[in-house]
Amino acid sequence: MPPSTKWTAPPPNFFKVNWDAAIDKGNSKLGIGVVIRDSDGSIVTSLCSSMDLDPDPLLGKAEARRATSFCAKLGLDDIILE
Repeated sequence: MPPSTKWTAPPPNFFKVNWDAAIDKGNSKLGIGVVIRDSDGSIVTSLCSSMDLDPDPLLGKAEARRATSFCAKLGLDDIILE
């Protein structure tokens, strides 16, 4: 049986930050999406952005640091990145 891919809520007083980055090499674009949920599973906030991309695939994952800086700006300290 394959492992479960079902989303699970974080513990009380924590926030779960789900993020992903995608690269469109053909159009030289980078996109990032972030969703932050509380321990009830309710969406607290989200972020999506795109930018022109230097064709370096490592930039996509480096840009994902935006998820942590987004949390810091919101004052969220107790987070789980997934």
